[in-house]
Amino acid sequence: TIFNREFYRQTINRGWRPRHISAGTDWTWGGNNRGVMMLNTDICLRFNIPEGNNQNCCTNVGRQNDCRNNTLPQCPDSSSVRPEAFQAFERFNDRRSDVPFFEAFSTAWVKATENGYDSNSLNDLDDACDPTNQPVNIPTLAPFPTQ
Repeated sequence: TIFNREFYRQTINRGWRPRHISAGTDWTWGGNNRGVMMLNTDICLRFNIPEGNNQNCCTNVGRQNDCRNNTLPQCPDSSSVRPEAFQAFERFNDRRSDVPFFEAFSTAWVKATENGYDSNSLNDLDDACDPTNQPVNIPTLAPFPTQ
């Protein structure tokens, strides 16, 4: 796997359709690798889909095989209901550069990993990958019964 903006390209370029499973609804496409899926939270960044499990559209009806011969209507875009998400999605999908995605990710990563800590309480990680000692207590295969 390569860390880049491919997620954004694939969300738009493939025709994602809802797949109703026992756990709820996720999204799949009709291409050769049908094991690929996305969640409602992925799709709703770019498309206006209903909340819950009542999905009834395809993200790219121009991709006939992906949407199973256009049996579903085109999902509308999310520009009017989630304009900030839509604009960010479009910016990260820019064909010219990964830089907007990398910059936004770096900012989000710092917020997620340093939230609640002041800058004096965090330390840089060592750049070494020295071997570590074997654990002293080796875990058992099954838990011991409690008394």
